[in-house]
Amino acid sequence: MSACIIPVAPEFQDPTASPNYAPYIQSATPLFGSIVTPPTLTFSITATDPNLEDDLHVRWVADYPNPTQVANYRTLVEDQVIPHSINGEPSPIPPFTVDCVVDNLAATSDGNHRIEVIVADRAFVENPPNEQLDLVEPPGLVARVFWFLEQLSCPSQ
Repeated sequence: MSACIIPVAPEFQDPTASPNYAPYIQSATPLFGSIVTPPTLTFSITATDPNLEDDLHVRWVADYPNPTQVANYRTLVEDQVIPHSINGEPSPIPPFTVDCVVDNLAATSDGNHRIEVIVADRAFVENPPNEQLDLVEPPGLVARVFWFLEQLSCPSQ
């Protein structure tokens, strides 16, 4: 009895994609989580992403999240896109300076505000459900830091 043996070809697969890692906020001025009072009104961070090809998407917000007054938050400046670093070095994010009038911070009379920066490795979702300002396109990830700005005296408008 004779038999024919047909060789089985090896299975080829694309290499698995490297996992997506969240951006990392390396430093903040003033220190993140701190209570800040005037005259300090400028905030800055340095951020990076372990995935060297990821651009950074930056959003500055005030009074977010605010579970008692959902509509009281505000985006402070237009979202920024910081191109990825060619050599993997951290990227300085343009600093943000609070301005009572421009940022409409007189809306809360107590003079206390939460200032937050959200850094993502994908674009933010436009018109997110439930006003989720940190929602990004999948498989994006975010990093966030905030400060408490107290005793800000803004002229009423």
